[in-house]
This record gives sequence, C-alpha cells and structure tokens, in this order.
Amino acid sequence: MASNEIVKCAHPRCRCKVEIEEQYCSAACASKETQRVPCVCGHLECADPEQAIEIQADESEPLPDVL
Repeated sequence: MASNEIVKCAHPRCRCKVEIEEQYCSAACASKETQRVPCVCGHLECADPEQAIEIQADESEPLPDVL
C-alpha cells in the first residue's frame, strides 16, 4: 500500500520533501559525511538563491539542435 504522505528530508539542513517511506531525498543527504555541512543534494529547493536563479535560467534556455 503506497502512502502519499510527504515529509521533510531527514538531512538537518535540507529543505526537500520526500514520501514518508523515504528518509532522504538523495544519496548526498544520506551520507554521514554531509550531515554537518549545508545541504549538497543539488535539488532546486536547497540551492542558494543566486544558484537557483542560475539553474532556472539554464533550464529555460532552448536546447541546441543536434543533427
């Protein structure tokens, strides 16, 4: 039986949401080595504001045509 309940990632500084069955949003958050540093999961929710703007700008650029 699948649950649709959403909770915060268990990494103390992560802001991502995960399904209740999961503890972490990524392997980076699950790593014991990253528990005391700012979140490094790479998801948009945890990016610095400037980095988030940069990521969003990159995603909005059209992809080059490949022949």
